[in-house]
Amino acid sequence: MKTFSDEELPDIYRQLVFVPNLDRDFILALASSTLHHQRSALRDALFKHIACEASLRVVLPVAVFATFRLEFSLPHLVLEKIPIPPPRARCQNRKDNLQGDSPDIAFLKLKCRSPGNQYILTGSQFTLVIICWDGTKWAAYAFANNAEEAEELDPNDTNDDKPEEDRIAAQTGNCLNTEEDPILDPRLYGIIHIEKDIGKYTEEWDEILWRLKKSFKRNRRPVAKAIELYTGCENSRISLDSSRLAHEANKTSLKTFEIAMHQIRMSFSNILHTDQMLSTNQFITPVLVVTAYYSTQEPVFGFERNAKVFIFAVIL
Repeated sequence: MKTFSDEELPDIYRQLVFVPNLDRDFILALASSTLHHQRSALRDALFKHIACEASLRVVLPVAVFATFRLEFSLPHLVLEKIPIPPPRARCQNRKDNLQGDSPDIAFLKLKCRSPGNQYILTGSQFTLVIICWDGTKWAAYAFANNAEEAEELDPNDTNDDKPEEDRIAAQTGNCLNTEEDPILDPRLYGIIHIEKDIGKYTEEWDEILWRLKKSFKRNRRPVAKAIELYTGCENSRISLDSSRLAHEANKTSLKTFEIAMHQIRMSFSNILHTDQMLSTNQFITPVLVVTAYYSTQEPVFGFERNAKVFIFAVIL
């Protein structure tokens, strides 16, 4: 790239590569086409991108190796709009969501303005690595998920003097520069790009939170009514169980009272029987004593033993 603003400045070699929806073919193409000093940095960036790791690292040049490297990798959530699948495919998608990492947010019923479409919450990853092996030679590689395919280059376009379009900024929505005034400093390019990317993903996250909060508020009333109905049913069930328990306790108390009454009747019967025995003893004892006295041969008392004295002794 020629520097049109100042003829004294050297020409800049700037390579911008954007890879949407990274797959095996792209990885093989990068491995076979990149320069030797770029492979280590790309290997590390690809590993973090595939593993969905967050990273922000700067490797500064030393006296022997003048290679400068800036690496930025950020996983984030995306609220994606897709067509509503048929019922059979919907059940399969729900099963896949339970087995995978994509959460099922169908219960939120997020409203979509486009008819026949729905929102799903998916995970995405963006990775940017800038490799500068000279003050005037640097390359930037970016990888993204859920991105639209980049436009194919025209093989007949051989105009090398035309500034290269910033496909990284175009695909991620960051208008960093124009064809007339491109950013040639790799450090400035990386810092501005990271700043705009973080701001963009922060806005997307705020929008996701706003939509989720709005959906929660919309579904709060029917859910609250359902919870209130469930609570009322549960209280009724507990009251019915308590009533049944009280009824069983009353039956047990009645049985206990009947047993106590039976014991009281038995006690009264024993008392009556004892009273009868005492009455009988009270009547028979004098007779037995007098009879025993008259049956002895030796005189104990100084009165005669005849019928009149016997009757008098019994009465006494």
